[in-house]
Amino acid sequence: MFWNFFTISLLSLFLTVIFSRYLESWAEGQGSVFVGTVRYGGAVGIYVICFLLLFGSYTVLLDKENATTEIVIAGEWTLKVFPGDNSEMRVGRANVLQKAGSEHFEIIGNLEASKMRPSLSFKSLSGVIHSRNLIFVYETSSSKGQQLGVALGSVSSNVPTKIRAQYYDVVDRDLDKDSAGRLELIRTP
Repeated sequence: MFWNFFTISLLSLFLTVIFSRYLESWAEGQGSVFVGTVRYGGAVGIYVICFLLLFGSYTVLLDKENATTEIVIAGEWTLKVFPGDNSEMRVGRANVLQKAGSEHFEIIGNLEASKMRPSLSFKSLSGVIHSRNLIFVYETSSSKGQQLGVALGSVSSNVPTKIRAQYYDVVDRDLDKDSAGRLELIRTP
């Protein structure tokens, strides 16, 4: 944390020197610094503004990047898909990739062909765990083409054995006339 604070302070000082050279200041005092003259009133204001903006931006980015969770969903899963039109259930396999402690995850897998639908592969474009809820945007590929959708689910424990979610295909890209339904991921032992 010290080095982050130190880096932001130096960057703010650099921006202060640059801005005070090119912006007119109506400050009361001025003094000589190793790179030239700095006007105190304007320089202090510029330094404070730069520091607060940089520090605020950095902490927001750091919080998002280093967000952690105790929930572990990484591993091999059996996937069951129950289409919203109550047609036959489809079964497949999924692999969830998640770094230890990370809120972000990726799902890659496939569904077997059924009488009414061809086999398809899928992958998540983005997945996040927040509290005990998870959301991921997915893309499927089959002989009919590609489609996009979003799935919303929840987990009941830190190392769940089953995850239930609702999925919703993007309507204008729904190629298999299965725009919504339910899915279950069951951890493979």
